[in-house]
Amino acid sequence: MIYDETKSSIAFDQPRIKFFYNEIKNIKDIKILELGVAEGHSTSLFLKLIEQNGGKLISVDIKNSSHLFQNPNWKFIHSNDHNFEDISKEIQKLGQLDLILIDSFHEAMHVKKNLYYYYQYLKVNGLVV
Repeated sequence: MIYDETKSSIAFDQPRIKFFYNEIKNIKDIKILELGVAEGHSTSLFLKLIEQNGGKLISVDIKNSSHLFQNPNWKFIHSNDHNFEDISKEIQKLGQLDLILIDSFHEAMHVKKNLYYYYQYLKVNGLVV
């Protein structure tokens, strides 16, 4: 499955997604880092956007979510999002990121560490959510 329309709709109905979706919906060849996959709702929405505009998505989760989608524009990394070395190698293959979604472990120091590390890969005018 390239993406799931039902999961995309669920993601789009979330206020936090609507908050930034208008900012990214017209970006061509978008590059996204998603930290935290869970059920794959935002993953599916991002893959749908990529099907329309081109681009790549890297998703990272400690839970193995690799079975959710079979999409050539999606790289799933089964790992803790503090595995900076391996994740950075994948980001460097893409180039600068348009969006970083931090939605893994919602503890302040964990989010801060992710923000400090992954920010270096963000494009000028890119978004961190």
